Amino acid sequence: MSPTTETMKNRSTWFKAMCVFILLGFIVNKINGQESTLRCPAQDFLTLHQEGRIKCNFTVTFTKIFWYKGYAQNSLIHLLREDSNKLGPSAALEEFDIADDGSLIIKNVTLEHEITYGVLVIWNGGSAKVYIRVSVIVPSLEKHPIIQMCKTNDCHLCVPHIGQQAYRLRCCMTGKPLHLNLYNRILGSQLESQTLNSSDVPPFNNCVEAVLDMTKTVIMELMCIPSGRAVAHISENASVLLIKESEGNDFHKAYFELNGSLQLGDETNHNGIWIKQTMGSDCHAIVTTTDGRIYITSSGQLVIHACSVSDAGIYTFIYKSDETYQREIYDVKKVLPPETKNSYIEGCQSPDHCVRTIQLEHGTLTCKLPAVRPVATIKWTTCKDQTGVEFPNGEIQPARKLDEDIYEVSQILHYRFTKIFSCNLTCTISSKWFKATHISRVTLKYVGKDEV
Repeated sequence: MSPTTETMKNRSTWFKAMCVFILLGFIVNKINGQESTLRCPAQDFLTLHQEGRIKCNFTVTFTKIFWYKGYAQNSLIHLLREDSNKLGPSAALEEFDIADDGSLIIKNVTLEHEITYGVLVIWNGGSAKVYIRVSVIVPSLEKHPIIQMCKTNDCHLCVPHIGQQAYRLRCCMTGKPLHLNLYNRILGSQLESQTLNSSDVPPFNNCVEAVLDMTKTVIMELMCIPSGRAVAHISENASVLLIKESEGNDFHKAYFELNGSLQLGDETNHNGIWIKQTMGSDCHAIVTTTDGRIYITSSGQLVIHACSVSDAGIYTFIYKSDETYQREIYDVKKVLPPETKNSYIEGCQSPDHCVRTIQLEHGTLTCKLPAVRPVATIKWTTCKDQTGVEFPNGEIQPARKLDEDIYEVSQILHYRFTKIFSCNLTCTISSKWFKATHISRVTLKYVGKDEV
């Protein structure tokens, strides 16, 4: 058989199939009670650039099945005959296939396949026809939504206070179908927001935007939550902690020693939240009590046990008072305690045993901390029996700042002996932030000018 004759035969077969298909299209609308034998979804979702399958369930064994695009019955894709031969235009056969169970297979889903498809099924004694709307899923390119000005999905921003009463927040993500919601985690409510028009070409950028009134609050914790088939493979939301800048440097100072305890706040019974800013960064986070070292009392105080270096930072307590939000800010640093190896008394080596023999009846003793954080208190304790010695007013030297919150502290003690005499003196260093009191002792032994 010549190619021309074979081509003519195929065209004839195809023409007959088209005629049967159109005729059945008119007949099927007159058949009642048969649609229950063909169950197809009203809408189906296929993923871009993957093989897609539009699947229907049949309660009868069909003899012929016709798939076509749209509602026009002359847009036949191809035909499955009784002998399983598939007929149709060559272009359609390259693009589509029909599975043994009658499902329509799209070999490589593109955006052009986002249309309505019709299917006509014929069996012995009846037929049925349905339409399926196909939507193409364009998976998101991101692992999480992107909040404007944020680099990660766990983001913290400081909102300027001066001249800015409202803050415009935008969250975007690619893909379709996709929907974004902004949620106020502190208030437990969804924000009023505006969905911006998505781009009509891949990767389909979707955005949601909300205007936040920062005049009535100093902190907002918001979440951008994606939903839709474009992000079915994604479990991460995006969150942002918005903090309005403080109007001043009204910080409270607080300190801790390693493995010690720290308590912030007073017993005013405020119900609020604690947030922390790590030293040297702009990152804030709501303080949680998950590790067992940290807890918040019923009156709102923050208590930290077994303190470590990572507990240093700026802590802010946000609470509501008289329908307005208030805050208390604490600058928390690790204590730099006094050295315990050497004496704090100049001229002595041992902190517990030091004897100084003097020949002049008057002089001074200096108790000095070369570097301490925070500023500590120095107190001299003189001997109880002062029949042979006098102590004029001591001289407290101004603390000298060496570095950030690190000081040099000293106190000078004046003495004058009136006879040969020995006196035990104690220099005590204390601070409410120190776990222990630090002490150095010295014995002054006045022997007179003629003694060696």
